Amino acid sequence: MYPNTETHPNAAITAHRRSRSIRRTVAQALAVGALAAVSVLALGGSAHAATGVTVSGSTLLVNSGNVADRITIRKLGTVPDFFEVANTADSMTAGGTCTKITSTTVRCPVIGVNGIQVSTQGGDDIVTNSSGVNLRGFMGAGGDEYTGGSGRDIVNGDDGDDLLRGGGGNNDIVSGDAGFDRGSGGPGVNDVCETEFRSSTCEL
Repeated sequence: MYPNTETHPNAAITAHRRSRSIRRTVAQALAVGALAAVSVLALGGSAHAATGVTVSGSTLLVNSGNVADRITIRKLGTVPDFFEVANTADSMTAGGTCTKITSTTVRCPVIGVNGIQVSTQGGDDIVTNSSGVNLRGFMGAGGDEYTGGSGRDIVNGDDGDDLLRGGGGNNDIVSGDAGFDRGSGGPGVNDVCETEFRSSTCEL
């Protein structure tokens, strides 16, 4: 997971300190979104419920139930005017200023929103964020796959063998818990991958 430490007597100490520093960075980044995650989970309610989408303050909140989600988040319109959140694996509900367009699609105004929070609970979930807006993701247990966009993505894959791609933004942080996780930072810089496999695009 980390560079070879056998070539220099001080390399193991350096790698150990680097590992602790990265873990602190990941923990701090995810802790900032912990309270928002509680709000997101409140949308879901029971073990399986429709995927809920709403806006709270300046954050677009997306919360799904215990299904194998297929969630996409993008911007649409000429300005663009709104976010479109779709989950082809689940029914959806809209809250606040958001509007349900179809049984699997919700749209929310872009104005005033500068961040996205996603919580997917259990299941082998796939989430793609192509909106260009910074996102914090809490993927539940399961073999999850996340692909970020041009914004900053901070995503934890939880338990399971996860594939986490930061996308084009800078300072992405991807991490996993139990399981064999694969991380990629994308073309941005200063990306952190706290995973068992780290691609060459993980600078830290």
